[in-house]
Amino acid sequence: MVVRFLILSLCCMVAQKAIAQGGEQSFSKSFHSDNKSNLQLFLPGTIDMKVWKDASVKVEIGVVLPGASEAVVKGLANTGRYNLVAASTETSLCLTAPNAQKHLRLKGQDVQETYRFTVYVPEGMTVEMLPATTPKSAEVAELATTVKSQ
Repeated sequence: MVVRFLILSLCCMVAQKAIAQGGEQSFSKSFHSDNKSNLQLFLPGTIDMKVWKDASVKVEIGVVLPGASEAVVKGLANTGRYNLVAASTETSLCLTAPNAQKHLRLKGQDVQETYRFTVYVPEGMTVEMLPATTPKSAEVAELATTVKSQ
């Protein structure tokens, strides 16, 4: 009986240590598609696409930050690190994560976040996945508006 308790306690401590290895947080943001026919994604990380019947575009963002707690990830989110920027052209909606491109150091160490995006797209909308850099077009830059974390 004592041996079982010790094994269970040890397993719990190992699991807790494994969870503490990196902070993970999920966020969700929605954007009005304004009947645009094209969606351009300039996002770092893995992107999973899903089609839905809603007229809006919804983005679920998963962030893993090695060596940091969940509180650190939440603090970075509160400072705008994971905000998405939406911009429109005549036919396209462009989504970028400009602050995710900035260099990040924690405790004097360079840190690289891992991003996972799930994008819900309205039926009939064409999607382009482009390199995770902010578009240079002056037209898009003028139209850009920051969407705050919810």
